[in-house]
Amino acid sequence: MKLDQTDACGLFPLVRILPMVGNPVEENPIDLLFNRFFEQEGAPYRFLKIRVERAEDLGVCVEGARKMGFAGFAITVPYKMAIVPHCDEILESSQGVGAVNFITFEGPERRAVGRNTDGVAICNSIRQQMEIAGRRFLILGAGGAAHGIGAEIARQGAASITIAARDAAKGQLVAEALRRFGTAGFTADVLPWNGPLQIPEGTDIVLNATSVGAFPDEGTLDLDWNTLNKAAMAVDVITGPRTTPFLRQAHALGLLTVDGVDMLVDIVHVALAGFGVTVPREAIEAYACELSGPPLQR
Repeated sequence: MKLDQTDACGLFPLVRILPMVGNPVEENPIDLLFNRFFEQEGAPYRFLKIRVERAEDLGVCVEGARKMGFAGFAITVPYKMAIVPHCDEILESSQGVGAVNFITFEGPERRAVGRNTDGVAICNSIRQQMEIAGRRFLILGAGGAAHGIGAEIARQGAASITIAARDAAKGQLVAEALRRFGTAGFTADVLPWNGPLQIPEGTDIVLNATSVGAFPDEGTLDLDWNTLNKAAMAVDVITGPRTTPFLRQAHALGLLTVDGVDMLVDIVHVALAGFGVTVPREAIEAYACELSGPPLQR
């Protein structure tokens, strides 16, 4: 049903709000992707981006969304870990991950049910070019993205994950969490990041889970590029810009690349289906290219 048409009783559809909270949020095209297909299919939802300045306000956000009848909401940096205590329940598939990127309100009491879909989405994108099983990963950063994505990489059979962290204690917490998800023989370790980072020998995939390179600063990662295996893959979870300085440098060296918009397309595809909107993944990908430009040539 179109939102500007009335039903048999002469009533217009009630539109439900689905926001994303984070800080910053401006660089992310997720709202445009969702709304393009909500509108196209006549689904009674609208997606908004909301900047939340303080983690201390997340509890108020959850309660406000619950009471106002929001369909749920997405969570982005830097709150994917901070939101967890405000969930009433974590889906079994996401338990122990320590980070949540999506909440829906379920049942008559509208319980806040959290899940993490980042890991599955980025793994789907990686597998289009390289198998995950048996690969050695280096994850840059020790925040919510490293938790959520690292857990799924471990589940899918990676041989090892090394966490490069400025804060070694924080990195150790991530590594300890990831060990619970790995298959037989899996290892997870910490690499202190105190200067130009030397990539461990034999690394297959380097994944940037920091915000370095995002709009508006577009900074550069402190890496010793001479130590990178030229047969490796570079992955960046940043959604704006699509081609970060990290990915451009990797591409110039002949590496395979996966960008954050690849991941975002998969997240949106799965989430739309959850709201009863079925569209081909290719249609979402095509619109993402209109908004953010094409991926680096593969």
